[in-house]
Amino acid sequence: MTRIAILDDYLKLALKSADWSALPSDASVHVFHQHLGDEDAVAEALAEFEVVAAMRERTPFPARLIARMSIDRLRMPRSPCAARRCSATRPSSTPGV
Repeated sequence: MTRIAILDDYLKLALKSADWSALPSDASVHVFHQHLGDEDAVAEALAEFEVVAAMRERTPFPARLIARMSIDRLRMPRSPCAARRCSATRPSSTPGV
């Protein structure tokens, strides 16, 4: 099963804004509406997810955080601000989830 986390969806739009039926039937999506907090809280909350999609640039992903996680894909907003908040080289941001 592929577990997908969507972060910082405080407007609660993520599940309404995409065709989630295109995902494999064994995929599960969990939306975090509230900010997760510091680096330790993020690592703990996302420990069981293979895919992480950030809705906004609010949650930083420095390389030391990503090294603690076992995610296969990290999807960040495309902006200079997002690039500064994600210093990872692994995994690379990929188009789509």
